[in-house]
Amino acid sequence: MFVIVKSGPDTQDGKRGIKLASDLSADICLMQNAVYFARKEILMPGT
Repeated sequence: MFVIVKSGPDTQDGKRGIKLASDLSADICLMQNAVYFARKEILMPGT
């Protein structure tokens, strides 16, 4: 499965897309404001 996320980390849609991809072990394509998820501390807090 492939999940495309376009909403930023500060939105429910963005967080839902990242969680869905994580739960399904799917590949993620970050577009538009979602590229801010690429910061390690946003995707994996505490690591």
